[in-house]
Amino acid sequence: MIFAEVAELVDALDSKSSMAHPMCRFESGLRYKSLIMFTVFAIKSLIHKFIYVGMTEKLEERLVRHNKGYVRSTKRFAPFKLIYSEICESGKLAREREKFLKSTSGKRFLKSLIENKSLENC
Repeated sequence: MIFAEVAELVDALDSKSSMAHPMCRFESGLRYKSLIMFTVFAIKSLIHKFIYVGMTEKLEERLVRHNKGYVRSTKRFAPFKLIYSEICESGKLAREREKFLKSTSGKRFLKSLIENKSLENC
């Protein structure tokens, strides 16, 4: 994309959503918004009683890495299924949500999601 097309796309997104955030400036001095969003996610092992919480910019790639055993901390618990994901507008906000989901209250929330989904499947 050329500069003008990118600027138009960002302006259109910004007018429709407050999800974009200021990131930096082009050399011309015009501001643009970053299209990079962070995703906080929780995955559950299909074999073991294990839930992993993390954050990433590329959720699909991250899930593939966990399921193929490329992540040392989750390798022995694979395969996984996605049980929760949440999009955040900045890495800082994503990290705060990740910390919450890793807390006792957050784990209770995730377990309640799993229980509710299993009741719906009955």
